Amino acid sequence: MPETQLMIDNYLEYGSISIGETNITASNSFIYIPAKLHFHPIKPSQHFNIDEIECSLLLNNSEISNSTIKLDYNSKGHSRDRDILCKFMIPDNNIKKIEDKRKGGDVELGLNLNFYLDLLSIQGSKIKGKKTSPTRLSLNIFRSQWEDTILPAFGYSQKKANSILFRTWEFLRKNWATIFQFACRTWDVVKDYFKQ
Repeated sequence: MPETQLMIDNYLEYGSISIGETNITASNSFIYIPAKLHFHPIKPSQHFNIDEIECSLLLNNSEISNSTIKLDYNSKGHSRDRDILCKFMIPDNNIKKIEDKRKGGDVELGLNLNFYLDLLSIQGSKIKGKKTSPTRLSLNIFRSQWEDTILPAFGYSQKKANSILFRTWEFLRKNWATIFQFACRTWDVVKDYFKQ
């Protein structure tokens, strides 16, 4: 389970995030990545609001989809644990890119999250400044989960791939004699050419 700390300006820790890879699902053209946030006070005299989270899904360090989560979280008045769901639309051309990269194995993706925070003083709740905290996690989706659960939700399936292979094999089997004769004629032409 990928897990990392949430930081402000790369030194002020305000929580952690973990991703349940085995709970990643898909529906139609969307993939859903669940995450659990655990927040804690920065210091007694200060709390924070999180307005939104910008999410980017990466393949080979290049963004293939993005989305925004409106959170409206206040560290003073809410539970410290929060479940979120990152929702990404994946068009067919990006499914093809993922398939080309995984080559029949597991799927390796990156997840970038930017948390937009207002730091506030408890005395008077004066805004100290808006901060962003980039967070990066690496995701590994097992081949079985990708092929049995996620690809079918995108309209692809191993059965479909096997069907294509079956039809190809049937074509070769039914036309084997013709293909063999064509190959022999081609070979004769090539031999005659080199004899000249």
